[in-house]
Amino acid sequence: MLNMTATSLYMVLASLTGNTGSAQLVQIPTNIQPQLVEEKSTQKQEAEKNVSTEAYVRNYFADLPIMIEVARCESHFRQTDSNGKVLRGKENRFDVGVMQINEYYHANTAKRLGYNIYSTEGNTAFARYLYEKNGIKDWKPSWDCSTKSNQIAMRTDSGVSWE
Repeated sequence: MLNMTATSLYMVLASLTGNTGSAQLVQIPTNIQPQLVEEKSTQKQEAEKNVSTEAYVRNYFADLPIMIEVARCESHFRQTDSNGKVLRGKENRFDVGVMQINEYYHANTAKRLGYNIYSTEGNTAFARYLYEKNGIKDWKPSWDCSTKSNQIAMRTDSGVSWE
């Protein structure tokens, strides 16, 4: 296979056509709008990451639909922000990840129990631990969002009841 540069290509064409006059070489850009291409790529990666996080949450909490609703309300199924950093709450910067686990109240317990609340797996696993211990009271701020879907669960002595 031939590997030709623009100059050698011009010389071959000039010799074939008989044109030996002066010509201006034009530099052809190889990185047309790199920022736009990179931005679209980042947006696509972010969208794929969100879809896979949502799929993970839906699968992990298939037996607890209310927790799927909590993840939707709390983070819109996002574990990380657009910069790839763990998602933090808008109202409370101590809330982290897809289930918005509050660092102030839960980071030490999560660490002691071996849960990494900064990963999707650890965040959801610790959320399950909290749910099994307290029902959804730890997500009380998202009740308004969940109520709109009529899917609020509360821990009672006899198990989980739906309002």
